[in-house]
Amino acid sequence: MIRTVFRSCFTSEIMSPTSPARERPACHKSIIELQALPTLVRLRLQQPLETTAQRLPNRSRSIALILRRRGGFFESLALLLGITIILLTACGGTSTRGTEEIRIFGLRLEVNMEDPGKSGEYIYDPAEFTFGRGQQVTFVLTSEGEFHTFTVPDLEIDVHVDAWKSKALTYTFDKPGTYELVCTPHETLGMIGVITVR
Repeated sequence: MIRTVFRSCFTSEIMSPTSPARERPACHKSIIELQALPTLVRLRLQQPLETTAQRLPNRSRSIALILRRRGGFFESLALLLGITIILLTACGGTSTRGTEEIRIFGLRLEVNMEDPGKSGEYIYDPAEFTFGRGQQVTFVLTSEGEFHTFTVPDLEIDVHVDAWKSKALTYTFDKPGTYELVCTPHETLGMIGVITVR
């Protein structure tokens, strides 16, 4: 098992077929563990970040996870899981070409749909998102007070969430562009947002 500790502003959620999901809330310190393959590393961010994951050239066992935040106390953070990573098979011992089974989910975002928000308007919190092309994102949508939608017409996203309920939406952003996010019944009351795909 490899454990990497680094400072940032998100929490980590680790999932694997052989162990239940575990969450470590830590706004300033997060832990990522790589366990027996296939392992899914999911990041639940408390601030909107742009993340990418890529395999380093000529290093089949290396993965770079790069996080970028729009403004704030850091511009970028690179976490390098280097050639010291030991990949375990089900039999337990040797590293294999199963490195391709490692998947890093760029984002798991919690979005609150509030009525009214602190500004006195119906809002999404957060309301602005920036993702990389090809990035898979899981939104956990929570509706406070009454029925809301998470609707992006140009991407054919239209999720309805009843009052005091939550729904999860997983989407892969393949097309670069800027997309308007609206709550269909509350758009005129200011419940809008924007999704940017680079």
